[in-house]
Amino acid sequence: GADAIVFSRSFRGGKFTQSVGLLSYTFLRITGQDEVIVPMIDIDISNERPQPIIYGSSEDWATNLEILLKWSPFSTEDGLLQQFEDIGRHGTKVIIYNLWLN
Repeated sequence: GADAIVFSRSFRGGKFTQSVGLLSYTFLRITGQDEVIVPMIDIDISNERPQPIIYGSSEDWATNLEILLKWSPFSTEDGLLQQFEDIGRHGTKVIIYNLWLN
């Protein structure tokens, strides 16, 4: 397939986290990227209210979320995050889409 989105839930550094990353040939080709770019978001789910984990800036996190929603099969944040419901407390789910027929 041309594209894959990865959902991962783990316990690290005393926190329960969930992460989403996109590896998309379609995104790279259509946006004219010369290097591989993997948009990712991380969320701290240790407390009742999930919180974004910011490594750069909140704008970077929001941009990555926007890319995930535009280039994945999930057009809303709720739809994206619902993919974690069948993972449990820890684990990984990979969804491959835009399959090649050759």
